[in-house]
Amino acid sequence: MAEHAHHVIMGDFNTDLLKETYRSRKLGDIVESVGLSVLPLNATHVNNDSHDTWIDHVYVSSPDYILKHGQFPAPGFSRHDLLYVSYYIKTFKPKPSVVRLRSFAKIDTSTLGKDVTDFDWSCVLSASSINDKVSVFNQSVLQIFDRHAPAHFVRIKRQPAP
Repeated sequence: MAEHAHHVIMGDFNTDLLKETYRSRKLGDIVESVGLSVLPLNATHVNNDSHDTWIDHVYVSSPDYILKHGQFPAPGFSRHDLLYVSYYIKTFKPKPSVVRLRSFAKIDTSTLGKDVTDFDWSCVLSASSINDKVSVFNQSVLQIFDRHAPAHFVRIKRQPAP
């Protein structure tokens, strides 16, 4: 429970909270021991041969964040009521960040290929160590890309959707 700040648990618990029984007391003790509260509802299950029961429950860790809750009968397809909760959570708004991007969308590949072919690669071959060769190679490739797809700064206002 400690991993998250907000918990909402909804479902058919098959324990009638309208009656004081051993089972309803035991469920109440468990719910209370983990810091949850039950949202008050009317009977949520219609029984044709006996009294209606409150077996569908909504438990929340932060009742102050509940804007609205309730139930709707669903006689056309279920003897259980449909439960709903409107919960208020303030979303985190990340600070905008500035990143350096390079767009390859409109690059002329034939001109790029010609520039790569015409480039003097002797500077890479003449480097003394493999680390120097990689460094000179990377600088050379970036120099070519700067001509064909220059880098620019972009302000990212919101993160991509998950």
